[in-house]
Amino acid sequence: MLDERVLAAGTTQRFVLLLVLFVAASTGVAHDLASRVAAVSGNGHPGDLVWVSYAAPVVLVGVTVWLYRRLPDWKERRSGVVPLAEIGDGGTLAAEFDRLAEAFVGAGELSARPRFVVAPGAVTASAVVFGTQRAPTVRLNAGLVVTRETAPKRFGAIFLHELAHIHNRDVGITYATVAMWRVLLCAVLLPDVAVIVTTRLVGGTAPGAAPVFQDALIIVMAYLTRADILRTRELYADRTAVRRWRVNSNDLLPDRYDGYDAAPYQSRRARATAAFTEVWRNHPSWRLRSQSLTAPEALFALRALPVFGTGLTAAIASAQLASPVGAAGSWAGMVQYLLIAGLTVGVGGVALWRAMVHAVLTGRRLPSSWVAGVWLGTGLAVGELTASVGEAGQPLPAHPEVLLLLVAVVVVLTAWTGQFAELRIRTYRGESLNSAMITGLMAPGLVLAFVLLWWHTEQWVTGWHFSIEDQLARADLSAAHAPWLLRLTALLTALPGSDLGFSGLWWAVPLLWLVPLQLWLARLPMAAPSVLVRAGRAVDGAFTRLERSMPSWFQPVLVNVLFGAMVATLFAGLFGLLLLMMVAGPAGFFVIALLAWLLFLAVWRAVHTEKWRDLSKAKKKGNWLDHAQPGAVPPAVNAPDLDWVVRTGEFGGLACLLGLLAEPLIARPALAAHSWRVDSNLDLAWAVLVICTTMAVVAVWVGASAKSRYPLITTLIAAGITGVTGVIGQYLKGSVDGCLGPLNNLTTTCSWYPIRFLPLAEYTLGYVLAPGLLLSAVVGALAHAGSSLLRSRAHARTIAAATGGTAGVGPLARPRVMVGCVNAVAVSLVLSVTAYQAIVMVAPLPRDDLLFEYATSPTGHIRTGISPLADWVRYAGDTVDRYGGAIDTLANVEKAAAGDPDDVRTVARMAIPACEELSSLKENARDDARLYDPAVPVAAERLWVRYLADVRTTAADCLVLTRATTSAAVSTALTAIDRDVTATLASAQKLADRVGH
Repeated sequence: MLDERVLAAGTTQRFVLLLVLFVAASTGVAHDLASRVAAVSGNGHPGDLVWVSYAAPVVLVGVTVWLYRRLPDWKERRSGVVPLAEIGDGGTLAAEFDRLAEAFVGAGELSARPRFVVAPGAVTASAVVFGTQRAPTVRLNAGLVVTRETAPKRFGAIFLHELAHIHNRDVGITYATVAMWRVLLCAVLLPDVAVIVTTRLVGGTAPGAAPVFQDALIIVMAYLTRADILRTRELYADRTAVRRWRVNSNDLLPDRYDGYDAAPYQSRRARATAAFTEVWRNHPSWRLRSQSLTAPEALFALRALPVFGTGLTAAIASAQLASPVGAAGSWAGMVQYLLIAGLTVGVGGVALWRAMVHAVLTGRRLPSSWVAGVWLGTGLAVGELTASVGEAGQPLPAHPEVLLLLVAVVVVLTAWTGQFAELRIRTYRGESLNSAMITGLMAPGLVLAFVLLWWHTEQWVTGWHFSIEDQLARADLSAAHAPWLLRLTALLTALPGSDLGFSGLWWAVPLLWLVPLQLWLARLPMAAPSVLVRAGRAVDGAFTRLERSMPSWFQPVLVNVLFGAMVATLFAGLFGLLLLMMVAGPAGFFVIALLAWLLFLAVWRAVHTEKWRDLSKAKKKGNWLDHAQPGAVPPAVNAPDLDWVVRTGEFGGLACLLGLLAEPLIARPALAAHSWRVDSNLDLAWAVLVICTTMAVVAVWVGASAKSRYPLITTLIAAGITGVTGVIGQYLKGSVDGCLGPLNNLTTTCSWYPIRFLPLAEYTLGYVLAPGLLLSAVVGALAHAGSSLLRSRAHARTIAAATGGTAGVGPLARPRVMVGCVNAVAVSLVLSVTAYQAIVMVAPLPRDDLLFEYATSPTGHIRTGISPLADWVRYAGDTVDRYGGAIDTLANVEKAAAGDPDDVRTVARMAIPACEELSSLKENARDDARLYDPAVPVAAERLWVRYLADVRTTAADCLVLTRATTSAAVSTALTAIDRDVTATLASAQKLADRVGH
């Protein structure tokens, strides 16, 4: 029989989800209450009471802890318990139990010695354990004590069942859940009651039906989560008592259970009714307990309603946290969605992994991860829908159908989780399957956080409110004659792709294909290369001979010298890497990321080799399969043969390169017809269009193929290889742009400028590997679904058959040098771009700036030798003009200071507009200029950086002027500004001379 401990039960994740709902609900209620108080009193802005939103959960957590500590005392007083030694048997039973508890504690079966009490007034033959994990108390009902003589086996079974709770360490989490539930009930209901009563007595606007419904839904979901935790602990206590202490399962069930067992649950309606009734129980039904004792299916089953409730609970918690957390900044929002997504995938993913491991090891039908994704996504969508009810005076959003996008993404992520789980269960042979499960849940959890972050930032729950015409109008562009490529550029402003920093979470999406591909590259049990083995032995022998030949007093000296040399080498290497980062920019970050990844692989391989060096020790320890199902035949590996997948991705990359080269032949004539310019932004739109379209075609081909053993994983790998190859091709094409004859695009000057085209490749990578990869996954999933319907059922069953056979090194473990290079380059690109954007750029590029340069001259005539250099020169000139306007204002300030030196406050106030303009240039000039980087010569770019540095110095001295409090301080600040202006104008002149030359 399969051991239920093969994977974590997920109880901790459900408890944390309840805790997050508790904090979110209390924060949301406090925020709403503070807003009402501010509105009624009229003495302050709601923002002045924002501290209430953060103080409320802290107070309620404190109340919960206090209640958790007091619950055992209240439970004892209410039931009138007495110590077990005081019953009329002379203390025999108490002494026997004490000896048994001591033996269990000594053997490590129990973490703490329980206290035994009796409830004289309770006539039922049952018991309960309560208290804390460190100080548990086992209460025996008087009716159970009587059965010691009449039914000793049943008495012992129930007693050991209670000790199993202590063994499983679920006592503390149980009563923490109960305490949290009671506090949450009061925290949600009491404010609603208080508001309703106050409005009826004093007057005012009573809360509408929508807020009351939302609060009621919070209570319902908290109750269901609490009930799920309490039911699960009982089932696992039964299994622990039977497995560890050889309790007869029949002794844990009622004497007349035959009637319950024969209850008709054969029809679909009866099963649905039983499943719906079960989720509301705090204690599992006897039918469910019987199933869990006789067969493990009940503990591994993937149930629809709990999965749906997980998504709904997560969405409600996210909605409650939206307003309070939104005021804390982007990083707080990122943490919020990481937590919500992690719990959503954690709870639902653990249930899916458990169902998958049971199906694989028992040879039964695999659970449908697609259906589970529909339930989880529907729960999230319903939660989003209920959170938006009543906003803008409508019962529903204007376009609720947009929620299907969220459902589709969740379905894809859940299907990926199921396929990855099956693949790892068949191939992983480590000591614990939990580590493989955690790795498999991280990627979809991070991707879901990325989707939720984008979803709530753009407020898509209110409907598809994006309009290309409106976006063009915001940039002062006419939509009447806008070419289709410019419209595509406007569409990119609605998609996540320009925020390439760490907080943007775009880097999570590539993990969906990089993680499986790395597992494919990483061979299973392997030996170190013979060259390395011989080299290591030679080094060991040399050190051994050196140690024997030197005096004993010299050995510690040599060790210290070698250690110092290693530290010095390490610091020198770090300094060299930092210097490379500062000098080479994005290229330096890429080199560092590549070296770091290769170092990680080398360390991982060394550890992996050491782990498998002594096969006898590995066999003694065994793997997770030996513990989960001793003596069972390992499942067939059935790893996907990725040769054809890789080839498809390679062909897709070549198709991308052909499409990119065709841009001047297709896009330029269409733009020339209306006298629109060709520039780097339209080149970005073309590259995203070509690469994403090719990725979608590749995804459809791979997803629809009958060869696809794991359709979604193979689809993402092929699409990912296509995307990365396409981005590399775009970068190489841009680096030699001007040398391609009729295929030239941005310039006709033949030169090699690899650095200046990196920004364009960066943003292409962001759009391709984030929304583009998700789009490929969705269309690949649809293609797979369509092809599955067209195939015969017999053929589908043949493909799905995966039982029997022996585990071994299959195609998953076959090394591929070329694929390894692609994988290393892709990982390094993702790491370097994220690090560069987070460390150097600080703020993400505003997506609206993709249309920025067209606002001044949208219909500039196309010239022979197309180049965006003129656009950058115009932009630089506009920046210089803005700087000149600020300097003119400061000149008037200087005149005012000379006329009345003592009027310091007036002088400082007059300088504020100029300082604000300079601060705007200081904050935004470099980021906006990155749009033109591909067109800027290297020499001009250096002068531009020097000019911006002088502008920043002027802005800093200008702020000093606004804070001056004495005439002497004003004079010193103006002198510094004059010096800064002279240096800045000199830099601007040098820049103009270089560009003109």
